[in-house]
Amino acid sequence: MPLIPILLMLACKEEEDPCGIVQAEWEAELAAVQACEVDEDCGLPIPGTADDLFCQAVQANDADPAQLYYILQLGDDLGCSLVDPVDGTCPKATGYRCDDGVCAWDTDGGGAGDSGS
Repeated sequence: MPLIPILLMLACKEEEDPCGIVQAEWEAELAAVQACEVDEDCGLPIPGTADDLFCQAVQANDADPAQLYYILQLGDDLGCSLVDPVDGTCPKATGYRCDDGVCAWDTDGGGAGDSGS
């Protein structure tokens, strides 16, 4: 976990925006945690990424979100908004799917965890 504090020190030294650096780390780690090949790779919502359950990002079953949560806490400590706010509620999902290599909720049916599969 020492990468982020080092980046922040460099950002402060070079007068760069620390939130921009943390945002880039967040996006890279989120992509890694959500990476998948097939629907069955996906299956866990990521708490803290949205208030509504079906708006939360979805992680791969074998992903370790510890670094993601560390970055989220670091962003919160710095006053950075890493999670985009969601207006209203998201459609109810029936399971999970791998959508172009990214774990997501399956709102159309047919993905992993669907009652019909």
